[in-house]
Order: sequence, then structure tokens, then C-alpha cells
Amino acid sequence: MKLKILNAIETLRNNFWFMPVLLVIVALIASQVTLMMDDHFFESADVNIPYWLFQGGTESARAVVTVVATSVGTMLSLAVSITMVVFTLSASQYGPQVLRNFIVDSRSQVILGGFIGFFVYSLMVLRTISSVGNVEYVPQISVTLVLAIGVIAMFLLVYFVNHIAQGMRVETLLESIGRELHGTIDLLYPPLKAQERHNEDNDSPRHEEVLRPTELDVMDEEMTSLEQALDESQHTIDLPHSGYRHSNN
Repeated sequence: MKLKILNAIETLRNNFWFMPVLLVIVALIASQVTLMMDDHFFESADVNIPYWLFQGGTESARAVVTVVATSVGTMLSLAVSITMVVFTLSASQYGPQVLRNFIVDSRSQVILGGFIGFFVYSLMVLRTISSVGNVEYVPQISVTLVLAIGVIAMFLLVYFVNHIAQGMRVETLLESIGRELHGTIDLLYPPLKAQERHNEDNDSPRHEEVLRPTELDVMDEEMTSLEQALDESQHTIDLPHSGYRHSNN
């Protein structure tokens, strides 16, 4: 069962579409929530709008949302183009196996998914801005969030370019590969708890230390073997450097 769950998680990680689709769903839900908040707090035309919310009419609101949606769409296309260039360069320089490190990169997935979610949110807000006769409807909270989205998207684009540039470095690739390897090992073979290791060490028999033979013992064994060979061969051996003399006479 554990292996099936791990395989399912790994399959989702290897798919580049999962995080963007999830963030698009979040953007759809967020747009409906903010529009409901606009309907609830500004249902009456006599309500005073706080100064930090959008104060313009339908034309200005539509222009602001259109500009932000267009800008986010341009940033999205630029980010996708950069990603494809990185895929091509990494496959040609480091091999196609390294592509997986870029595909499973959660930061890149979140940033690209964020751009798509921002674009979808802007479109959902844009469709609610209307003007029928003298009746105008401008979702002040939603339009204000669209303005904030435009600022956030610019910072995300700068961060994305820096992140991709850092990810192309060899040391960063090696570090990510090693981190993933250690994470997989810890996940499949979790280390024993401290208490379990302590109990296991106490229960395990203690082996006596085996002493290694010294050089003198080795020389004695060799000398004994040499004497036995001389006894069998009926010869005399003289070792002047060691002072050893053996005769079989």
C-alpha cells in the first residue's frame, strides 16, 4: 500500500500539469469568494468605499483588469519560453535524464501555475464588470486584488529567471540529485528511532575483541616452520644479520 501511494505521488510530481491545474482551481474558487465579498459588503450604493480599495468606475476598472491580464499573459508566455530553452540546453549539455530535475521542480511549477491562475482570476473579474444604463457594477475588492496580482507577478517573473539560472549550474544539479537520493532512501528505509536503536544495542551480544597477531609472533611462527624444514632436509643454515645459526649435525 505504501509503495502504491509513493508511486502515485511520484507520478503526479513527474507531470508538469498537476500544480498549474491545481492553482487554476484555486484561482476559480478565490474569484468566486472575492466576488461574493463584493456583493456582501458593497451591496448598497450608499456604502463608503475605503480609500485603499479601487475607487474608479467601470471603464477604468475594465481598463485596469485588461492591462493586468494582458501583462500576466505576456509573463506566462515568457516563462514558458524560458522553460523550453532550459529544457533544450539541459538535455544537450547534461543528458535527457537531467530533465526530470527541472520537471519535478516544485518552485517552477508553482510559479508557472501562479501565472496561469492570475490570468484566470483576472478574466473572471473582468467578466463581472458591467454598466447597464445608469447602473454600474465594479467589484472593488476583486479589482484591488487584480492590481496586487500585477505587482506580485512582476516579482515572480524576476524570481523565476533567477531560479532557472541557478538551476542550470552543475553544483546545483548535483545537490538536487543528492537531496532527492537521500530523501528517497529515508522514505523507503526510515531510520530506526533512538529508543529502538538503544534497545537493539543493549539486546545484541557483545563480541570480545580479537587481538591481531604482532610482528614478533609472526616471526616466531616463520622461524619454527624454517626449523622444521631444516630438520627434514639435514642441512645447516646461517643467518648472520639475525645471529641465528641452526645445524642438524
